[in-house]
Amino acid sequence: MGSIQKKIHEWSVKNSQDFWSVFWDFSKIKGVKSKKKIKKSKVFYKNIFLPNSTLNFGNSIIIYFWLFKFYKKNFTHQDLGLMV
Repeated sequence: MGSIQKKIHEWSVKNSQDFWSVFWDFSKIKGVKSKKKIKKSKVFYKNIFLPNSTLNFGNSIIIYFWLFKFYKKNFTHQDLGLMV
């Protein structure tokens, strides 16, 4: 894993509540994002991030693929920190 990927991974694990909200905004997901970031469970994999959010799946998946195929930009750790 490259240095930036490792930093993003570490940040996403330490800040999992913020990660999905930042990802939603960065990805320009079309929908209604919940103000509540997480519905916690005692079992980690049962946590629900952005509960009660709704999205336009068709529009969002097109944007997702566009971002990763055509939007070639490397972000520094500082860039990602500014997005939070």
